[in-house]
Amino acid sequence: MIADEEANHGAALKKGAHTYKYFFTKLGRRVVVTALVIREYFVQPSLVRNAL
Repeated sequence: MIADEEANHGAALKKGAHTYKYFFTKLGRRVVVTALVIREYFVQPSLVRNAL
């Protein structure tokens, strides 16, 4: 596992073998989920307060 992460050099995306597709790495999935959680808890409630 560690060798796989080192091969990607901390990249959030990994290219699929023999394809033009890209996939999220474990790090990439964590970054996206964290961003969505932050948006859900901090950005959207402030938009609702401003609309009222």
